[in-house]
Amino acid sequence: MTTAKARKAFQERKRQVEAARILGMQSGENVAALTPELVRKHLFSLLDAPDIAERGLPGCVITEFKRCGRARCRCARGLLHGPYYYWYGRIFGTTWKHYLKREGAPRIIALCQLRRERRMTRQRLRASLRFLKAQWRYLDTLTGRDS
Repeated sequence: MTTAKARKAFQERKRQVEAARILGMQSGENVAALTPELVRKHLFSLLDAPDIAERGLPGCVITEFKRCGRARCRCARGLLHGPYYYWYGRIFGTTWKHYLKREGAPRIIALCQLRRERRMTRQRLRASLRFLKAQWRYLDTLTGRDS
């Protein structure tokens, strides 16, 4: 296998594992069989998962205003209909969009924000560890204890 094919296969497997982690799939489930339709099905089942309050949801909620297209409607003069809430995300290079009822939108917004905050916390922790390791290596070089 050429390096380009191997890299592509590795990236595809990495995407599948990431999608399985996001979807909360068990390690024994067939990750290779994930298709965009199956991913959407799993994502929408996440909304009712009992442990979703601890994990958060991937994606974001976007407010949209729409134009209906009728000639005599107020939206033809610029007063668009809405707001309509949509839950957006991207997995496997596929963007998905799901309509949210007005009553359910604040809950989904909070869950998406929770996941984003946790992800940022993990990223900050990793950056701090990288910085500390670099400082440790620098101190080792100053003291002459190269490893």
